[in-house]
Amino acid sequence: MAEKGRALVGKLDLKRPMVRAGYLIMMILLVVVALATLFPLLWVFISSVKSSVEIFQVPPSIWPQEFNWSSYANVWSKFNFLHYFGNTVVFILGIWIIQMLVITLAAYSLSKLKPPGHQLIMFGFLAALMVPGLAMMVPKYVILQDLPLFGWNLLDSYWAFWLPAGANAFNILLLKTFFDGIPDDLIDAATIDGATELRTFWQILLPLSKPILATLTIFIFLGAWNNFMWPYIVISTTEKQPLMVAIYDSVFKSAVFAQNDIMAAITIAIIPPIVVFFVLQKYITQGITLTGIKG
Repeated sequence: MAEKGRALVGKLDLKRPMVRAGYLIMMILLVVVALATLFPLLWVFISSVKSSVEIFQVPPSIWPQEFNWSSYANVWSKFNFLHYFGNTVVFILGIWIIQMLVITLAAYSLSKLKPPGHQLIMFGFLAALMVPGLAMMVPKYVILQDLPLFGWNLLDSYWAFWLPAGANAFNILLLKTFFDGIPDDLIDAATIDGATELRTFWQILLPLSKPILATLTIFIFLGAWNNFMWPYIVISTTEKQPLMVAIYDSVFKSAVFAQNDIMAAITIAIIPPIVVFFVLQKYITQGITLTGIKG
């Protein structure tokens, strides 16, 4: 088992000039990337506590002359955050249930059952990853407008958001790779003891897969929360919109809200995914690095 807390570069390695120089350059690059990533978030927050006049002054001020928190009270009182937050939770929960059901069964089948043509199916998943998501929007829209075999129009409903996200090729391949690392001896032992395929899947593979399942849950949550374009296209009823789309339609495009109000609304909207990430960030590393049982 790999030693916990093992450093990328050892103390003895740092005594070598070339290694020390490379390590220093790497740390500088990491700091630059971190600052470039965090600066837009910091700028949104700073703009939210500035006055409307100060936001548009030239040259712009980096730090507000006076912290103005009234924008948060204003946007909270005029925009129903809780309603649209509830819509977003329903969207995410539906995606999580459908996608977990699909990807766990698909990954288990490809990894352990290996049905005829499974290599061709794997090639199809890899090919799907090469297709840009934007290129799939028109075909998905046409299918949802007139669902084959049933003739249902699923646009402007939760299903227009749930069904296209139900099967995620990347998540299936990630979970399949994790299942590949679980020894087949465990599956064989369960079969000898009389366990069915479903019982083996439910009582052996899933409990061993908690780290990767937690990681996939985070990926699903962040992906659904940040998804703006697709729900903006398929959800036309304002009351059904998720939070990010509703902020754009009802706050950003509205003449009622000032620029600092808009920044305050965006700040409130980005708090939940940041909190979720920091609370569950350890599972991301665990789920990606673990490939099976090691001893």
